Amino acid sequence: MPAAALLLAAGTVGCTDTAAVADLQVGDCVHLGGTADRPHAVAAECGSPESNFKVVAKIPAKIPAKIPAKSPGENSTGNPAANPEAPDAEQGCPADVDSTFSMRDAFNRAGGTACLDIDWVIGGCMSVDPASNADPVRVDCDDTAVRPRQRATEILTAETGAIGADQCGTGLGYTYTERQFTVCVENLA
Repeated sequence: MPAAALLLAAGTVGCTDTAAVADLQVGDCVHLGGTADRPHAVAAECGSPESNFKVVAKIPAKIPAKIPAKSPGENSTGNPAANPEAPDAEQGCPADVDSTFSMRDAFNRAGGTACLDIDWVIGGCMSVDPASNADPVRVDCDDTAVRPRQRATEILTAETGAIGADQCGTGLGYTYTERQFTVCVENLA
């Protein structure tokens, strides 16, 4: 891990393998974790147990990556999506992304930001607990020891009709109004 690599995620600085993060492309997945003062991101196979976020956009290094606190994708259940901090549209990320991960080099200040959504898999489960301010974690749907657990049931898009959690079979979901889609989920007991 290069000592000169400083990373900024949700307003905090930490270290990681910058080569892997710098090479991330839209559609790639990562495991985002660590603490607020030492966040880290590691490339992961999408849908794998290690993956918790997918790159949905990238901000070039020349755009400053200040991160205001605001809610990303609306959650019709009244809970915010995974991470309530995301850069605004003028910085390049859609306003409703679930999280961001920014990197910069300590020497030349070059860097960039990956705009991230939870890596949902239809039929798969995630533990999303915004109240604890923890990153989402992929979990076994049958593991009753893990709470909360949500199974992704379908994704509604503007192309397929109306979006909104009220259109989900369960009535629960995460609506991303700017990008016009909803991830429908069911809570598991």
